[in-house]
Formats: sequence, structure tokens, C-alpha cells
Amino acid sequence: MNYFPRYAGALLSAILLTAFSFNKGFQALNLSFMDTTINAGDDFYQYVNGKWMETAKIPSDRGRWGSFDELGKKADSMALKVLEDASKSNLIDPNTDAGKAVTMFGSVMNTKARNAQGAAPLDSYLEDINRINSRSELCDYMVNKVSLSESVFLGFYVGTDVKNSKQNTLYTFGASKGLPDRDYYLKDDDKSKQIRTAYLEFMSNAF
Repeated sequence: MNYFPRYAGALLSAILLTAFSFNKGFQALNLSFMDTTINAGDDFYQYVNGKWMETAKIPSDRGRWGSFDELGKKADSMALKVLEDASKSNLIDPNTDAGKAVTMFGSVMNTKARNAQGAAPLDSYLEDINRINSRSELCDYMVNKVSLSESVFLGFYVGTDVKNSKQNTLYTFGASKGLPDRDYYLKDDDKSKQIRTAYLEFMSNAF
């Protein structure tokens, strides 16, 4: 039996969890998160992550929490700090990439202007959708909107070829659903019905 994927994942998780922890310097690995009372050969995952799982708390605004989530939150906080500081500076040329980022940040944070606009910025896109009357027109719409990273039934992206790392290849994927997967739409139990009812109410409120 090959245990390498699980061991590698556990070790990577432990390393990433503290990759951005700074306490009198860079801390690459927090050994206090390890449960050394466990025999590593019996359960390596518990050995590496045991103490962290006992002490870690899921933030109130999150449905899950792990090493990548923590790193993502820290990265977001650092990016936000950079944008906030930059937006207060008078030295940034608005025509540069940094200037454009500041302008975009200001636009997003201006909730009064956004609320005043409402859904008006979407009008041209909704009009394009309403004009679709055939399969060929739908295909044209899909092709034209790819450059906007919009997925209609199918999405596309270019990435490293998993069979040949020396070249890139085109990948396609199904567009995401509002609910996690098809079973949420097909199951007939009471909980599934409640979820669909709540989802429809959410979508109505959102629009």
C-alpha cells in the first residue's frame, strides 16, 4: 500500500500552516502543532497535525478552516493593507498598473456609488443574453464572452500539460452550479427540498 500521498499531504499541510508565521524571524514549521504521543508509523497525519486539530478554531465567518484558508486570509490581509496605504498616497501615477489597482479598489469600496448604480452596469450583458434565439447565437455568445472569463456551460483555461510539463494545453470544464452538485437539484428528501426552497429565496433576493 502506498502511503506517500497522504504523508506528503500531511507534511505539506503542516509546513504551509506556518509558512507565513513570523515570530522573531521566519518560522517554516511549528513543531508544537505535532502530536508526538502518536507513533508516526501508525498515523502520520495525526502525528503531524494532532495538536493543531485540537486547538485550532474555525472563525465565525468561515464554514471551514485549514492551512490554505489561513494562508489565504493572511495574504488577503496583506494585499488589503497595501491597497489601503497606496490609496492614501499622492505619488502613484493613475496610468500605471499600481494606479489602476488603486482606482479599482476605490471603486469597489465606494458602496454609495455602487448602490446608486444598482444593476445598471449589467444591462448591456443582459440585453446580449435576451437577444439569443438559436443555438448558433448561443455559440457566438459563448465565444465572444470567453475573453471576459465568463463560463456558459463550458469554461476554458490554459495550463501546464499534465502529461508533458514542457508544454501548455487547453483545458475545459463545466460551468459551476449555484448548489454544489447535481444531487442537490434531484434528491427528493425533506432536507434537499428545504435547501432548494431556501436557494430560490436567496436567488430572488439577490436579483
